[in-house]
Amino acid sequence: MIHIPYFKNFLCSILCGLAAVGNSEKKEADQLGAVTVAAQRLGQIAAREQMFLKNSSSSNKPLSKQELTRRAQQILSAYESYLEDNPRDVNGLILYGKFRRRMGQPRHATGLFLEADKMDPRLAVVKQNIANYLVEEGRLADALPFLLKAVELEPKEPVYHHQLGTFLFLFKEDLLSLGIASAQTNDRSMHEAFRSASKLAPDNFEYKLRYAQSFFDISDPDWDKALGVWQDLRNQARDHPVSEREYLALGEARAMTQLGMRKEAIAILKTITSPSLRTTRESLIKELKEAGATGK
Repeated sequence: MIHIPYFKNFLCSILCGLAAVGNSEKKEADQLGAVTVAAQRLGQIAAREQMFLKNSSSSNKPLSKQELTRRAQQILSAYESYLEDNPRDVNGLILYGKFRRRMGQPRHATGLFLEADKMDPRLAVVKQNIANYLVEEGRLADALPFLLKAVELEPKEPVYHHQLGTFLFLFKEDLLSLGIASAQTNDRSMHEAFRSASKLAPDNFEYKLRYAQSFFDISDPDWDKALGVWQDLRNQARDHPVSEREYLALGEARAMTQLGMRKEAIAILKTITSPSLRTTRESLIKELKEAGATGK
């Protein structure tokens, strides 16, 4: 998804300081006009990029490869021309970097993001894009600080928490072998990252599901809380396909087994009919019945 630059920040920074008179007033007015023109120019390039991306993915009257290449090159040239005239425009660098990345040029894109990071090290989106490249290059130890910094810079943005949690989960063994974190610390941080993403975006089903799943990824979780999360998910997914609802029922039953709610778990498991869940369903029912017979 394209992130259009925050043009209002340009205008606000100028308008707030436009209080002098005489020569100073004229100078600041000229600056306002220059910034407005630059913002409009960058916005036009971004709009052309949006149209290009829409046309390149459209199934109606698809453009030839040659035509797509020609249009992509025009946009690249437009960004380069803009940055020649506005070399310190961080928004321009970010947009150009994202377009370069979409065009399959991650190294060039990351060079632009690094340049933007030097100009303004307080932008989480820049940290995120640099981290993405480092992960792709297998440089996990270098990527982690950028992911952590993105969360620190924008603690209320759920996507950064979710991305951090996914990173810690996927590369746990690599991080442990590098001595970056202990298993307990990594798991706790991963679980907390998914929890934060879910809390910050309560209507995002994907984030809440991943948080619910993470209870099974850590040692000694709060099973009462886990059960509540899985039950909330089932209520939230009443209009989802049957297979998805039954997967959530399975998660709820698994949490119940950890709380000793054997009969309740079996009752839920017996409602699951999806072939893809049959093996897990039968295994859990068998374990629960054996536990009941032995009193464990």
